[in-house]
Amino acid sequence: MARICISLGSHLCQSPRGVREASALAAAGHDVLLLGPIFSEQHAAEDQDLIRSVAWRYRPTLDLRPMQSTRVERFIMRGTRRVGMAVVKYTGIQLADSLGYGIRKNLRLVESLPWDLHIGHHEIGCWVSFILARKGMRVGADFEDWCSRDLAPEAQRKRPLRLLRQCEDYLLHHAAHLSTTSHVMAAATQRAYGGQLPEVVYNVFQWSDRNSIDNLTLDRVDKNKPSLYWVSKVIGAGRGLELLFDALRSVQTPVEVHLRGAHGEKIAAGLHSKFPASHGHRLFLHGPLPAKQLLSRISEHDIGLALELSQPASRDLTITLKFFHYLLGGLAVLATNTSGQAEIARSIPDAVVLANQESSHDLASKIIELVGNRQRLSAAKAAARAAAKARFCWEQQAPILVNSVERALLRNVKFVK
Repeated sequence: MARICISLGSHLCQSPRGVREASALAAAGHDVLLLGPIFSEQHAAEDQDLIRSVAWRYRPTLDLRPMQSTRVERFIMRGTRRVGMAVVKYTGIQLADSLGYGIRKNLRLVESLPWDLHIGHHEIGCWVSFILARKGMRVGADFEDWCSRDLAPEAQRKRPLRLLRQCEDYLLHHAAHLSTTSHVMAAATQRAYGGQLPEVVYNVFQWSDRNSIDNLTLDRVDKNKPSLYWVSKVIGAGRGLELLFDALRSVQTPVEVHLRGAHGEKIAAGLHSKFPASHGHRLFLHGPLPAKQLLSRISEHDIGLALELSQPASRDLTITLKFFHYLLGGLAVLATNTSGQAEIARSIPDAVVLANQESSHDLASKIIELVGNRQRLSAAKAAARAAAKARFCWEQQAPILVNSVERALLRNVKFVK
């Protein structure tokens, strides 16, 4: 049994990949400690609900809730990050403090603990692994996103991109274990830096999660109309929705469109004003749900929309959670032709239909292909369920991760805590 420490950059309920990793390694017999921050009461409550029946341990790296920290502590923690981001933006000095709250506190905590392998997730965790690797310790990292090639140009100006590239480069050459979300992401990072090829562990869910589907109809209004579903943390611009609305103007079969994510009244009004309701389609906006309820609502619908763009590069190469959640829910997947999504579409063409992300005409033709032929749509949904069970579920992906980590534990290092 090995002692494995995993550092996250967000709440457990917002880090399903890290949580699944911890569960898989604990199930393999290892002593696993998961570290992560606490920012809000709501998410902290979800975290506590999540850890009630797990085989691994959890320890917060910091707690910024008003009842758990002083005003001075919160001011210092938030001020440190804001100053770090400003320094990066206006001077170019690469401060790690700009990557997240309490990043140095996370490092000190990890250094004080006994472990045989540290695995870093998100920017904070990968930076911690980078610092530890430079000290000769055995580390791993998960590239869920390609951090140095993520976000829009304006946001990148506040980010220490040179530091992130240095972290990625060093980890590709020195980490004992590396994982990422797609073969195209693995190949691209290796081309950029050399070093090892990261192990591909798809960002999937447990097939057994289907046992919790409640079979209720809470979203849909008219089951006779095909239902298109899209989900993200936030509903807003730049998510492919504008392309969808344009495409629906050419679709004669009336459909329901359901969007789920955080949104305000202004966003809602803007979406309704642009939606082609005059063509017989109906738009429904839904707020966020706890993770354990989401699959039930996904499974109500017919087509899952994965309308990703190819910029930034990280978004082009990864495959989002929603994509695999749609498969698990038994939805046909209508996806734009990013490199990551095309990787999956090639292996299950009966379940995934690709559309050109720059052509509303092409997207319209693919929607018509599905909603205009109920037999085709039914076959696509069945193919999605079959693919989720056979390959794209955590029961199939977890052994890949465990094997990679256990190989890493056999690698010699200069010093292990």
